[in-house]
Amino acid sequence: MNKAETILAHHGVKGMRWGVKGGAKKMPGSEDHVRVALASAKLKKGGIRALSNKELQDIVTRKNLERQYGQLNPSFKSTAGKFVADTLVSIGKQQVSTLVAKGVAKGGEKLLQKAASKA
Repeated sequence: MNKAETILAHHGVKGMRWGVKGGAKKMPGSEDHVRVALASAKLKKGGIRALSNKELQDIVTRKNLERQYGQLNPSFKSTAGKFVADTLVSIGKQQVSTLVAKGVAKGGEKLLQKAASKA
C-alpha cells in the first residue's frame, strides 16, 4: 500500500454546517391546541363574526388556561423579558438625563452670552 491509499478522509454531508446541530424535534400539538390555532387563524382572517360560539369559547378557555399556567409557573422568558425591559428603561433614563444636562448647559451658555452682550 502506498501513502495515498492509507488516508481516510471524511468531508461531511453535503449542505452540513460546522457546529450546527440538527433541528430539535418538536412534539406535535395537542388536539385542543391545534383546534384553537385553527380558530385563531379563522379569527384573524374573518374577524369575530366568522367564529362559532364553540370556537370562540375554545379560544377564550385556552388563552385563560395559558395565562393562569404562566402565573403559576413563571418561566425563563418572563424573567428574561423583565430583565430586558428594566435594562431598556434604565438606559432610556440615562439617555434622557444626559440630553437634559446638555440642553441645560447649552441654554445656560446662551443666557450667559446674552447677559454678556447686554452688559
